[in-house]
Amino acid sequence: QDVSRIDIANPKLSFDGKVIILTLNNRISDRDCLVILSTHGLGIRNVCSDLPLSMNPILSPDNKYILVTCANTYDTSFESGFHICQLDTNGENQKYLTQQGHYYHSYLYTPDSQKIIFSQEHIHGLNEFFRIQSTLNIMNNNGKNKNQNGINMR
Repeated sequence: QDVSRIDIANPKLSFDGKVIILTLNNRISDRDCLVILSTHGLGIRNVCSDLPLSMNPILSPDNKYILVTCANTYDTSFESGFHICQLDTNGENQKYLTQQGHYYHSYLYTPDSQKIIFSQEHIHGLNEFFRIQSTLNIMNNNGKNKNQNGINMR
């Protein structure tokens, strides 16, 4: 395969410092793959996802889950746009955690891996008459019990 058509992006170190997770994007097939590398150089694991645009991966502190930004382009049961998605580190149990297609530019797990803290941007208005509203939110790691933490930045 022509490696000049593969982009490497968003490397992140795990909480325990033992592995690095990053995104590989094949520009020919436009398919993203997540790669988990040992920091000791003793192992590489590909975690290919069916979730479109699996970018900005982070590992949970217990190394069981991966959070990514993904795009919803086909599931009509909730809003199209960008979402926070989660999958197991073996690539299974892929799911959308958010129902609204907004811009989620940062997210992280709590130290016990049970909750996810994330920021969300809402764009209100059209054309040159718009405003951006940012909120800080928390939800369970299964996407349930989402609540806004009372921080609202305009």
